Amino acid sequence: VQWVHLMPVKAGQGTRAAFVNFATAADATTAAQICDQLDIDDRGENFTLTCSIKQRTGEKTFGKKTSVFTSAQMEHTRARSEGRVVYLSRLPLGTDEPQVQDLVEQFGIVKEVYALPANGITQACFVTMSTAEEAGYLVRMLNGAPAFGTTLCADVAREKGEKRKRTFPEDEGDYHVLELKNFPHWTTVEDLKACIEIVNQKA
Repeated sequence: VQWVHLMPVKAGQGTRAAFVNFATAADATTAAQICDQLDIDDRGENFTLTCSIKQRTGEKTFGKKTSVFTSAQMEHTRARSEGRVVYLSRLPLGTDEPQVQDLVEQFGIVKEVYALPANGITQACFVTMSTAEEAGYLVRMLNGAPAFGTTLCADVAREKGEKRKRTFPEDEGDYHVLELKNFPHWTTVEDLKACIEIVNQKA
Protein backbone atom coordinates (compact mmCIF):
# COMPACT_ATOMS: atom_id res chain seq x y z
CA VAL A 1 0.00 0.00 0.00
CA GLN A 2 1.48 3.34 -1.08
CA TRP A 3 -1.15 5.73 0.25
CA VAL A 4 -4.72 5.89 1.56
CA HIS A 5 -7.20 8.73 0.93
CA LEU A 6 -10.07 8.64 3.47
CA MET A 7 -13.32 10.17 2.26
CA PRO A 8 -15.30 12.37 4.69
CA VAL A 9 -17.89 10.64 6.86
CA LYS A 10 -21.40 11.49 5.67
CA ALA A 11 -23.87 12.73 8.25
CA GLY A 12 -25.98 9.98 9.78
CA GLN A 13 -23.79 7.16 8.51
CA GLY A 14 -21.65 4.84 10.60
CA THR A 15 -19.36 3.85 7.73
CA ARG A 16 -16.99 5.60 5.37
CA ALA A 17 -15.06 4.96 2.15
CA ALA A 18 -11.44 5.26 1.06
CA PHE A 19 -9.24 5.11 -2.02
CA VAL A 20 -6.20 2.87 -1.56
CA ASN A 21 -3.28 3.01 -3.98
CA PHE A 22 -1.09 -0.06 -4.51
CA ALA A 23 2.38 -0.36 -5.98
CA THR A 24 1.19 -2.84 -8.61
CA ALA A 25 -2.05 -3.68 -10.39
CA ALA A 26 -1.70 -7.28 -9.17
CA ASP A 27 -1.72 -6.20 -5.52
CA ALA A 28 -4.80 -4.02 -6.09
CA THR A 29 -6.62 -6.86 -7.86
CA THR A 30 -5.77 -9.37 -5.13
CA ALA A 31 -7.02 -7.04 -2.40
CA ALA A 32 -10.24 -6.39 -4.34
CA GLN A 33 -10.92 -10.10 -4.81
CA ILE A 34 -10.37 -10.88 -1.13
CA CYS A 35 -11.98 -7.82 0.48
CA ASP A 36 -15.10 -7.52 -1.67
CA GLN A 37 -18.14 -8.74 0.33
CA LEU A 38 -15.87 -9.52 3.28
CA ASP A 39 -17.70 -9.50 6.64
CA ILE A 40 -15.87 -7.95 9.57
CA ASP A 41 -16.88 -7.51 13.22
CA ASP A 42 -15.67 -4.48 15.13
CA ARG A 43 -16.89 -3.10 18.46
CA GLY A 44 -19.85 -5.44 18.40
CA GLU A 45 -21.03 -4.36 14.95
CA ASN A 46 -20.94 -6.21 11.63
CA PHE A 47 -19.76 -4.56 8.41
CA THR A 48 -19.70 -5.94 4.84
CA LEU A 49 -16.94 -4.40 2.73
CA THR A 50 -17.29 -3.63 -0.97
CA CYS A 51 -14.32 -3.09 -3.28
CA SER A 52 -13.78 -2.03 -6.86
CA ILE A 53 -10.78 -1.08 -8.99
CA LYS A 54 -10.73 2.53 -10.21
CA GLN A 55 -9.16 3.60 -13.50
CA ARG A 56 -7.76 6.77 -15.04
CA THR A 57 -9.96 9.26 -16.84
CA GLY A 58 -11.05 7.89 -20.19
CA GLU A 59 -10.79 4.24 -19.20
CA LYS A 60 -14.03 2.37 -18.62
CA THR A 61 -14.78 1.50 -15.00
CA PHE A 62 -17.80 -0.77 -14.73
CA GLY A 63 -19.40 0.97 -17.70
CA LYS A 64 -18.62 4.52 -16.52
CA LYS A 65 -16.35 6.82 -18.49
CA THR A 66 -14.98 8.67 -15.46
CA SER A 67 -14.47 7.00 -12.09
CA VAL A 68 -15.63 8.39 -8.76
CA PHE A 69 -11.99 8.73 -7.78
CA THR A 70 -11.19 10.88 -10.80
CA SER A 71 -14.33 12.98 -10.31
CA ALA A 72 -13.34 13.74 -6.72
CA GLN A 73 -9.86 14.71 -7.87
CA MET A 74 -11.25 17.00 -10.57
CA GLU A 75 -13.68 18.65 -8.15
CA HIS A 76 -10.93 19.38 -5.62
CA THR A 77 -8.65 20.76 -8.35
CA ARG A 78 -11.47 22.99 -9.63
CA ALA A 79 -12.29 24.28 -6.15
CA ARG A 80 -8.64 24.99 -5.44
CA SER A 81 -8.18 26.87 -8.72
CA GLU A 82 -11.23 28.97 -7.82
CA GLY A 83 -9.70 29.89 -4.46
CA ARG A 84 -12.36 28.04 -2.45
CA VAL A 85 -10.07 25.65 -0.57
CA VAL A 86 -8.49 26.66 2.74
CA TYR A 87 -5.53 24.85 4.28
CA LEU A 88 -6.12 24.82 8.04
CA SER A 89 -3.19 23.65 10.15
CA ARG A 90 -1.83 23.47 13.71
CA LEU A 91 -4.88 21.56 14.85
CA PRO A 92 -4.26 19.45 17.97
CA LEU A 93 -4.02 15.68 17.58
CA GLY A 94 -7.39 14.01 17.79
CA THR A 95 -9.32 16.84 16.14
CA ASP A 96 -11.89 15.24 13.84
CA GLU A 97 -13.76 16.49 10.78
CA PRO A 98 -17.09 17.17 12.59
CA GLN A 99 -15.28 19.42 15.08
CA VAL A 100 -13.69 21.40 12.25
CA GLN A 101 -17.05 21.54 10.49
CA ASP A 102 -18.66 23.06 13.60
CA LEU A 103 -15.88 25.65 13.79
CA VAL A 104 -15.84 26.81 10.17
CA GLU A 105 -19.52 26.71 9.21
CA GLN A 106 -20.13 30.03 10.99
CA PHE A 107 -18.07 31.70 8.24
CA GLY A 108 -20.05 30.41 5.24
CA ILE A 109 -21.35 27.35 3.44
CA VAL A 110 -18.93 24.44 3.89
CA LYS A 111 -18.80 22.00 0.97
CA GLU A 112 -16.27 19.57 2.44
CA VAL A 113 -13.83 19.09 5.30
CA TYR A 114 -11.00 16.65 4.60
CA ALA A 115 -8.61 15.78 7.43
CA LEU A 116 -5.03 15.02 6.43
CA PRO A 117 -3.02 12.27 8.18
CA ALA A 118 -1.45 13.54 11.42
CA ASN A 119 2.30 14.08 11.59
CA GLY A 120 2.49 12.96 15.21
CA ILE A 121 2.56 16.52 16.54
CA THR A 122 -0.38 18.37 14.99
CA GLN A 123 -3.07 17.82 12.38
CA ALA A 124 -4.22 19.74 9.32
CA CYS A 125 -7.16 19.69 6.96
CA PHE A 126 -8.55 21.13 3.75
CA VAL A 127 -11.81 23.07 4.03
CA THR A 128 -13.73 23.67 0.80
CA MET A 129 -16.13 26.62 0.89
CA SER A 130 -18.90 27.46 -1.59
CA THR A 131 -17.23 30.71 -2.76
CA ALA A 132 -13.77 32.28 -2.85
CA GLU A 133 -15.11 35.17 -0.77
CA GLU A 134 -16.14 32.80 2.00
CA ALA A 135 -12.74 31.08 1.83
CA GLY A 136 -11.02 34.47 2.16
CA TYR A 137 -13.23 35.41 5.08
CA LEU A 138 -12.46 32.08 6.76
CA VAL A 139 -8.72 32.74 6.41
CA ARG A 140 -9.03 36.25 7.85
CA MET A 141 -11.02 35.02 10.83
CA LEU A 142 -9.05 31.89 11.70
CA ASN A 143 -5.43 32.64 10.78
CA GLY A 144 -3.75 33.24 14.13
CA ALA A 145 -7.01 32.69 16.02
CA PRO A 146 -7.23 30.58 19.19
CA ALA A 147 -9.26 27.37 18.93
CA PHE A 148 -9.11 23.86 20.41
CA GLY A 149 -6.55 25.11 22.91
CA THR A 150 -4.03 26.18 20.26
CA THR A 151 -3.38 28.94 17.70
CA LEU A 152 -4.55 28.04 14.22
CA CYS A 153 -2.89 28.76 10.89
CA ALA A 154 -5.13 29.27 7.84
CA ASP A 155 -4.29 30.08 4.24
CA VAL A 156 -5.90 29.66 0.83
CA ALA A 157 -4.56 26.52 -0.86
CA ARG A 158 -3.00 27.65 -4.14
CA GLU A 159 -3.13 25.75 -7.42
CA LYS A 160 0.66 25.75 -7.59
CA GLY A 161 1.61 25.76 -3.93
CA GLU A 162 3.67 23.79 -1.51
CA LYS A 163 3.75 20.03 -1.75
CA ARG A 164 1.90 19.75 1.57
CA LYS A 165 -1.16 21.37 0.00
CA ARG A 166 -1.80 18.56 -2.45
CA THR A 167 -4.77 16.48 -1.35
CA PHE A 168 -4.12 13.85 -3.98
CA PRO A 169 -0.59 12.36 -4.07
CA GLU A 170 -1.58 10.50 -7.21
CA ASP A 171 -1.52 13.70 -9.31
CA GLU A 172 1.66 12.43 -10.95
CA GLY A 173 2.85 8.96 -11.90
CA ASP A 174 1.09 5.61 -12.14
CA TYR A 175 -1.50 4.48 -9.68
CA HIS A 176 -3.50 1.31 -9.03
CA VAL A 177 -6.46 2.45 -6.98
CA LEU A 178 -8.94 0.35 -5.04
CA GLU A 179 -12.14 1.95 -3.75
CA LEU A 180 -13.06 0.43 -0.41
CA LYS A 181 -16.48 1.09 1.14
CA ASN A 182 -18.57 0.29 4.23
CA PHE A 183 -15.83 0.03 6.83
CA PRO A 184 -16.31 1.54 10.35
CA HIS A 185 -16.10 5.34 10.41
CA TRP A 186 -13.55 5.24 13.25
CA THR A 187 -11.02 3.28 11.16
CA THR A 188 -7.71 5.12 10.69
CA VAL A 189 -5.35 5.21 7.72
CA GLU A 190 -2.87 3.06 9.66
CA ASP A 191 -5.59 0.48 10.41
CA LEU A 192 -6.50 0.17 6.72
CA LYS A 193 -2.90 -0.16 5.60
CA ALA A 194 -2.13 -2.85 8.17
CA CYS A 195 -5.25 -4.90 7.42
CA ILE A 196 -4.84 -4.79 3.64
CA GLU A 197 -1.15 -5.67 3.77
CA ILE A 198 -1.90 -8.65 6.04
CA VAL A 199 -4.64 -9.82 3.65
CA ASN A 200 -2.31 -9.57 0.63
CA GLN A 201 0.44 -11.45 2.43
CA LYS A 202 -1.94 -14.33 3.20
CA ALA A 203 -3.24 -14.45 -0.39
